[in-house]
Amino acid sequence: TVNFYSSYILCHSLKKIYNNFGINFSLKWPNDILANKKKLAGFLLDVKDLKKEKKKFTIGIGINVNETFFQEDLSDKATSLMKETGIESRLDGILISFIKNFYSNISLISTKADLMKKWKSNTDIIGKTISFKQRDDEQEKEASVIDIDLDGGLRVKTREDKILKFYSGEINILYE
Repeated sequence: TVNFYSSYILCHSLKKIYNNFGINFSLKWPNDILANKKKLAGFLLDVKDLKKEKKKFTIGIGINVNETFFQEDLSDKATSLMKETGIESRLDGILISFIKNFYSNISLISTKADLMKKWKSNTDIIGKTISFKQRDDEQEKEASVIDIDLDGGLRVKTREDKILKFYSGEINILYE
């Protein structure tokens, strides 16, 4: 839930800050933010004290802000706010907006249905064909995304008409 909440809040914050630039910000399951179909940001989440009632979360956020150059193998997959807007962005403005939105919307963490509804309204993955790979299996497979469940699981339908559910893995949206 914290992962989906954090990514939704950052996407929402970026949409508010850059609303005049025509950038299509969207969420990519499970923890990336895209700008015009290219990766802009990603999240890493670490949870401590899993067995305790109160857990400690460390949220790591990587945002390509003012980068202008990407390695050749990433140039068609990654972007930055500078590349999308043509202007240099202030890191403190992005951080302040994220923190304000994080705390003003904190009730979404306890209302999973509302959170996932908002998250899904900011993704275009549902109904798309994807390639996916799980960490323990290096083989890429293709499937169509059916939905994202309340628990964050990605439900897909394979070419063999099998319905599968994943909680982690690497996906690529196959744009036509």
